[in-house]
Amino acid sequence: MCKRRILPIYAKSRDAIVGVEVAEAFKTNKDPAANDPLRAEGRVSLRFFNCGMSKETQILTMLEPWEAFDLFLKMYEVARAEKSTELKLAPHKYIKAGEEIMTTVSVEKWVKENRSGYALKAVRKGQSHSISMDKAHFLHAAEFLKFLSTIQSYQDVAIGG
Repeated sequence: MCKRRILPIYAKSRDAIVGVEVAEAFKTNKDPAANDPLRAEGRVSLRFFNCGMSKETQILTMLEPWEAFDLFLKMYEVARAEKSTELKLAPHKYIKAGEEIMTTVSVEKWVKENRSGYALKAVRKGQSHSISMDKAHFLHAAEFLKFLSTIQSYQDVAIGG
C-alpha cells in the first residue's frame, strides 16, 4: 500500500468550497537508459482546487524542498506583519504543447478595519485560487511545509555496478 503525508485545508469562498492540499511528492528519472544514477528526488506538492469546478481548473505545482522551506519562511514573515502584506515565490515556468506555462504561488495577510486573515494563493494561465484561513491554520500549514522540506530533502541514487 502506498502512503503519502497530506495536509488538506478547506475554506468556503462565496458559494463554493475551495482548498489546498500540501503533500509529499517525488520526481523520478523516467528514462532508465539515460545512464543517470539518479532515480528519485523528494519534492513537495501544492494542489489548489475548487470543489465546485472541474478538475482541469486545479493548479498543481511541485516545489523543491528548499522552495517549501522558503514558503514556510514567507508565511511566518507575513504572519508577523502588522499591516496587509503579500509575498511571492519565484514563478515556476515550463513548456507544454509549445506554450509557456507560468505558475505563481503567494502568501498574504489582509487587514480590513478590525479584521484580518491569511491566504495561500496560486495563479496560472487565467486561473487563480485563493485559500483564506485564520492564523492557526496558516501557521500550521507553514509548519507542515517546514517538516516536508526536511523529510523530502533526499535523492535515491543507484550505486554499484
